[in-house]
Amino acid sequence: MAGPLGKLDTPVKTWLDSGTADLFRRKAAMRKQDGSAAMRDCVYAWVHGKTYTLMVAEKALHDADAMDVLAHLTGPFEGRETGGR
Repeated sequence: MAGPLGKLDTPVKTWLDSGTADLFRRKAAMRKQDGSAAMRDCVYAWVHGKTYTLMVAEKALHDADAMDVLAHLTGPFEGRETGGR
C-alpha cells in the first residue's frame, strides 16, 4: 500500500489494557475507521503533526490542482465524441 510519504511496509503494534483497547476501538468506530487506520492516524499525528487521513486528502487535492493547471496550460483534450471539433 502506498501513502503520501511512500510505501506503507512497516508494521507497528503494541499491547494495551482491555479498557483502553475497547475505548480506542469505539473511538475509531465513531470516526468510521478500523483500529489499524486509527492507529496509523495517531502515529502520523504524533510524528508529522497531522493525520495520515489528512495527508492523503492533501495529496489528492494537490494532484487534482496539478491536473487542473496542466489542463489550463495545454487546453482541453476533447475529441468529436465528447463535443470537441
